[in-house]
Amino acid sequence: PTRALQAWCVYLNSTPAALSWLNRRQKKLTYASYSLDQLRSIPVPNPNNADLSPLVDAFQELGDAEMLPWSKMHKCAVRAELDSAVAKVLGLDAAEIKQWRERIAKEPTVSGKPADDMTSEGA
Repeated sequence: PTRALQAWCVYLNSTPAALSWLNRRQKKLTYASYSLDQLRSIPVPNPNNADLSPLVDAFQELGDAEMLPWSKMHKCAVRAELDSAVAKVLGLDAAEIKQWRERIAKEPTVSGKPADDMTSEGA
């Protein structure tokens, strides 16, 4: 169970999971809040069907590392490493996840900036 919890900790702090978090948030323009049902509905890798070793390794290496807030996720080296591990487990392209990270950081509800203020470098 400990390995699975470590793997899920890495996964839930990754960019693919951030997309799930954003998709499940309240649809009001207030501080994000989540119900237990919303949290339970976030998909996570199943330890019975996936090799979680890359996620466990990432946890053991980076578990105490400080991450930047979502508005700076595109500049966060720790999140990039977590995303790399998640890409291995899910069979995703790490370069595509990097693009997601950049786009999420520019999202007005994440960046705190109006959409018309966003530039490719400005987030």
